[in-house]
Amino acid sequence: MNHKLTHGPIPASFVLGLVTLTPNELTAGYRAAFLDASGAVQVAERLLSDGGTVPDWIEETALLLSDDYRRIDDLIPERADQDPAAADPLQVWLFLVLADLWNNRDAVVDPLAEVESVYADFDYPEEMQGFVRFLPVPEGTDVGTAAIEARWRSYLDRRAEYYAGRSAS
Repeated sequence: MNHKLTHGPIPASFVLGLVTLTPNELTAGYRAAFLDASGAVQVAERLLSDGGTVPDWIEETALLLSDDYRRIDDLIPERADQDPAAADPLQVWLFLVLADLWNNRDAVVDPLAEVESVYADFDYPEEMQGFVRFLPVPEGTDVGTAAIEARWRSYLDRRAEYYAGRSAS
């Protein structure tokens, strides 16, 4: 994973407004630089305040003061747990990166070129095929930039609904 966000890490307020991350997703997002130290602490704070059982490192991260952010690399695991039953922890980050790009598309010279970069960086996810310019359009759908953007927006709406309806367990 090496996607370079156009304008830096995704703000935690944006992430937390769309999804409740799992500890594994927090790990994956921080390690992929989608969140900075401050954002990781904010997400850990939310996980801790939501109650339920959280790993010790979540509690320790949530309690970090800004002077101690240098310790975050030692607290957040190197890799997310590889539970075969769990969803890929980067899946939510595909959605978040694309949603962040959508919200900032006016500040990007060629947002659809950025979408193409995300497509490659996330190893060509099938769910993006309807809004990647160089791929054939889905059968029976419109062509052109407006149609591609409409399919992108539709993807974001579907994923937002999915993430709003799931629990963080």
